[in-house]
Amino acid sequence: MRTLPVLLTALVALTGCTSVVEGAATWPGERLERVLLTAADFPAGVQFDRIVENPGRPDGDGAPPAMLSDPPGCSEGFTKVITATAERGPGSAAKYTVGYDGARMLITV
Repeated sequence: MRTLPVLLTALVALTGCTSVVEGAATWPGERLERVLLTAADFPAGVQFDRIVENPGRPDGDGAPPAMLSDPPGCSEGFTKVITATAERGPGSAAKYTVGYDGARMLITV
């Protein structure tokens, strides 16, 4: 008797929240540029600087692994898998600094 309401609830929960995403696939950097703040978004007197690190190369390229261990490789877990399959590169993140009245923030999107 209790099985039917549970199954119906699960069915509604799993199918009622699905939707088809329309449109064309885009490089993440294209969408990223649309949501970033610019100097025009701030009032006069606010210092805004966009940070570009090694154009054309992924951030952290050639850096040591996230977790060092003894013996080497013991605590890496999925680190190597993520590093090998992650899609990073130009357009995958943006950084900028905003300063006003002695306060400064570094923002990464």
